[in-house]
Amino acid sequence: MKILDKINTRYLINLIEKRYVKNYINPSYFDDKKVLDFGCGIGDFSFMFNSSHYSGIDIDPKLIKKAKRLYSNYSFYTNKIFNDNSFDLIFIHGVLHHLSDNEMNHYLKYFKKLLKPNGIIILFEAYLSDSKFSNWFMKRFDKGKYIRTKKKYFDYFKDFNITFYDEYKTIYLFDILFFVVRKEK
Repeated sequence: MKILDKINTRYLINLIEKRYVKNYINPSYFDDKKVLDFGCGIGDFSFMFNSSHYSGIDIDPKLIKKAKRLYSNYSFYTNKIFNDNSFDLIFIHGVLHHLSDNEMNHYLKYFKKLLKPNGIIILFEAYLSDSKFSNWFMKRFDKGKYIRTKKKYFDYFKDFNITFYDEYKTIYLFDILFFVVRKEK
């Protein structure tokens, strides 16, 4: 247990997931894209994006304060209104399972407004799989109260074109669904 106290497990998870993202997406794709990092936390994934085209948003002011300290050349907000059709890409990592059904429906409408035509959303989300152990582990140790099945997530995004998906386990044994959706014109 003492070694775990000295290792930043969040850092290890993000390191693995950053590598996973890079396996599927060429980082140069993001160079000129306007990006909203929804639920950015401390900005762990901001490095993947051009700082002049990046906006990170989170509801927790403490996390945003830390993000601004860690990644001072990026823009982070707790409360900001963005114009319609402002973003080419919305990046969401481990946020949706913290949102109720009503909140999900609200934010999906908001995402549609924010995305430019043919804009995409890249998502990494914990989900309930066929593994009873992984499901138990997620429900026991994750703070999200709304972990859903893959089908439920896909149902939420039925008005988008799902262009890619894959599944994997994290270091914590959570089952993660990685998928990309495109806004129809």
